[in-house]
Amino acid sequence: MFKCLGLCTALITFGMVLALHAQPQPPPIKRTILQRADVPGTNLEIIYATVEIAAGFKAGRHNHPEVAMGQVVEGTSGCTWMASQNKSCTPGSL
Repeated sequence: MFKCLGLCTALITFGMVLALHAQPQPPPIKRTILQRADVPGTNLEIIYATVEIAAGFKAGRHNHPEVAMGQVVEGTSGCTWMASQNKSCTPGSL
């Protein structure tokens, strides 16, 4: 009887631990589009958005085939522009 009770308790505990680890993690990047507008006379679009990036997230090498602009509000961000040296951006830096 006690063996069965102990085994059931162990299985329930194990199941609860697995359920805790199975919780979905929030995505490392959160994008919120604030405004969109077409650029007159072109097939281009302007998107004004906020992007929140989780601490320690590394996006890997990628590109943006458009004109991009950004501002660091909090923390530090590192990036490489056009294969130049890495640049560390902090709030208020250019």
